[in-house]
Amino acid sequence: MTPLSLVTGIVIACGVYLLLQRRLLAVVLGLVLLSTGANLMVFAAGGLRAVPAFTDAAGVPTPGHADPVPQALVLTAIVIGFAVVAFALALALRAYRQLGDDDLPAWRSTEPPLEAHDDHVPEVRPEDPAAEPRSPTGTVRGHP
Repeated sequence: MTPLSLVTGIVIACGVYLLLQRRLLAVVLGLVLLSTGANLMVFAAGGLRAVPAFTDAAGVPTPGHADPVPQALVLTAIVIGFAVVAFALALALRAYRQLGDDDLPAWRSTEPPLEAHDDHVPEVRPEDPAAEPRSPTGTVRGHP
């Protein structure tokens, strides 16, 4: 086990722990650590060497040099991760200003009750002469 893989495991474990917390800022920090751990894992899988990747005159990489593809992928992942974290922080700031707290379970009190939704189907009253009898699925009985 290399030291880089050990550090990667610790960073990912800390990120998962923070993702499971009740506070929104801890969740965002867990997202940062999880992204960093994934980047470290790609670096470790790609192989890190102290020498840059050079090619010979024919364009073939010389043996013993680092592969540049994982480095390019990690660079792209860093930029995307930064954008995701910036978006999550903007949402967290907006939610904190709107609700006054960053406790995630306390936000359930802001949801409307189930009976307040408009998407429920009203019952057909039998005393309504214009209403046709309907099955529980909502189709007119006798018709598909």
